[in-house]
Amino acid sequence: TYLSPDEGKKAHNSMLCALDYAIDLFRTMGTDNVKGLYLYGGTGCGKTLIACATLNEMIRLYQLPVRYAKINRDVIGRLKDTFNPNSESYGEGAKIEAELAEVPVLVIDDFGVHQETPWVNAIMYNLIDQRYEDGRPTIITSNDPIEALKETMRGRLYSRINEMCNIVRIEAPDYRLKGRPL
Repeated sequence: TYLSPDEGKKAHNSMLCALDYAIDLFRTMGTDNVKGLYLYGGTGCGKTLIACATLNEMIRLYQLPVRYAKINRDVIGRLKDTFNPNSESYGEGAKIEAELAEVPVLVIDDFGVHQETPWVNAIMYNLIDQRYEDGRPTIITSNDPIEALKETMRGRLYSRINEMCNIVRIEAPDYRLKGRPL
């Protein structure tokens, strides 16, 4: 995929902005001023790459336990399994929720792809709210701008994420389509 000079500049600037906020996260870790990231943009633009690189740096700089969680598989799917008597995690929902809430740095990948139900909304609210109250940095990736959360649960998630995260729109093309016609 070839980018026009303007598209290339936008992609470059949005990546630099995300990296600046990641550096700010490293610098403020352990203070009351630490903020996570809400990275959004199109499929394949590098949101997860930036989030995981940030986690790797947290491990390198602070030797912190960190966690990467895909929203459907590692959060909702694992919690659904706790209701299945044949599952190894049967009855361990509270333990899984606590692991996610208490890890020093958490990436929630693909936020917004989950099907909204009252149960899922409650799980997401409880997780975000606990991390918000504890001042634990959270890095969220999504295809949706944060404004899409204004209508979810009367804006309670929107308000918390907006306060606890720096919001960055990644304006880059899908790197998976590199060299293929758009």
